[in-house]
Amino acid sequence: MSESKSKMALLNRNLRILVKTGKIVMGEKNVLRQLRTGQMKLLIIADNLPAPYKSELLRQMSLQTRKVEVFTYPGSSIDLGNQCGRPHMIAAIAVEQAGDSKILEVVKEF
Repeated sequence: MSESKSKMALLNRNLRILVKTGKIVMGEKNVLRQLRTGQMKLLIIADNLPAPYKSELLRQMSLQTRKVEVFTYPGSSIDLGNQCGRPHMIAAIAVEQAGDSKILEVVKEF
């Protein structure tokens, strides 16, 4: 197995663990609301997120006093939804608590 495939498998495995054990907010509108009010550690966005939504998310990120890491998932919103065990597209995920997953370490390796 190539290195990129193993990194992708590790990322997907940790995404599934994150959804089951962590505290997250899914969806672009919910993530925007969470950015304005809550404490998040990581923002995961799909690679095919439309430019207006992406620019609004990044603008809200720049207004934050805390440093929040942004990770672009190397797949579409359909792929991100499937990896999270959802039957629909997911454009953005805000991670408040990682739970049992090691998602924060895995995204730093990408």
